[in-house]
Amino acid sequence: MNKDSKTFCIMPFIHQNIKHEGKVGACWRYPDRIGDYRSQTLSEIWNSNETKELRRAVLNDERPTGCRSCWDFEDSGVASTRQTCNETYKDSYKIDFEEVINKVNPEDYSMPYEPQSIEIRFDNTCNLRCRHCSPTYSSQWEVLAFKDDEVKKFFTKWGAGRLEKKHISLPERSFEEFKSAIPHLREVLIAGGEPLQQKRHWEMIDAMADHAHNITLSYNSNLVALGLGYYNVLDHWPKFKKIILRVSIDGDDSTFSYFRTNGDINKIVENVQKLHALTNIEMSLTTTVSIYNISRLVDIVKFVNNAGGLFHTSLVQYPKAINPKVLPADIKAKITQDWTEFKLTLDDESLWAHEQWSNTKRKETQKRRIIRYGDYVVNYMNAEDYSADLAETAEYINFMDKQNATSFAEVYPELASIL
Repeated sequence: MNKDSKTFCIMPFIHQNIKHEGKVGACWRYPDRIGDYRSQTLSEIWNSNETKELRRAVLNDERPTGCRSCWDFEDSGVASTRQTCNETYKDSYKIDFEEVINKVNPEDYSMPYEPQSIEIRFDNTCNLRCRHCSPTYSSQWEVLAFKDDEVKKFFTKWGAGRLEKKHISLPERSFEEFKSAIPHLREVLIAGGEPLQQKRHWEMIDAMADHAHNITLSYNSNLVALGLGYYNVLDHWPKFKKIILRVSIDGDDSTFSYFRTNGDINKIVENVQKLHALTNIEMSLTTTVSIYNISRLVDIVKFVNNAGGLFHTSLVQYPKAINPKVLPADIKAKITQDWTEFKLTLDDESLWAHEQWSNTKRKETQKRRIIRYGDYVVNYMNAEDYSADLAETAEYINFMDKQNATSFAEVYPELASIL
């Protein structure tokens, strides 16, 4: 077994991705099922035929089709989730890959059910209705889909998942099995929906109390609220070894509410300031880059800096209609030029007014992050030409505008020509 395989990924050896709807995957980028908790236990899925085949493939220089998202990134010349995870778990979590692989049965690639990392989605409860999202991940969209056949047909076309009946939340049996894995865990990643608005999330926090000092919690959150009922993150997060928080900031105050319906950017920034006081938190303000915001990348960086958060980006690959690769060449060229010119201004002191940047080391880290994560999305955008699909892009945009009584052309006049 070869951890030096060119396609090696640590994830199927240490991680389990538990979604709502019964789906269990190899990681958050992995679109296929390796098991279903409606009919299998989590430990059975850990050694399902699909999981074992995935382990075998990545140890033998093969590219599993379920990992196509990472191959897309790597073939586009940007870092993939596979590469990032290998680096993070080796360098930051100090996981001994050799020790992990030695636990693999060489006959059938099975392993003891001792995951060190679990990502868990309890259900799709969410307080927002974002334009790149769907009923699978937002209860707000789900409500509309079951009221309006046009909405249901739209999301069915774009692969939003099962819509013949409402989505399944994590059952009690699976939650109990998750709790049995807590002593082995180094990391728990929580996504949604919006996890801070989910009751089961707070039950999980209580269940991990005895091991909190060993566990890093990692979140994707819209941070519209800091808790639910009498629960508040300010009371619970300090008990954990570390909090890694990615706050969704997909636009500045001129575009945020257009993209994230029901979002309150001022409330989010207020909550960000409160969390700066925590000593065990690494907080980034993450922009999920799509056609809806890549033309405003410079404005977003300035907004993030003014809020004192570390800059971070992720990418919308699917639906393809809003993947930034779909933009025409002239618009891509303008975005690239604006970004290139902005990078030359990073020593401008007006960018660094927030007190977080009085720390010189943190300020220099931020400069490197701005270049790294900004280049990442611009280079990805330029790697391929999907502009032949612009008709579907216009259809997608127009549908979203109809649902929200808004105008893309008014908000983004620089992109009006794609409609």
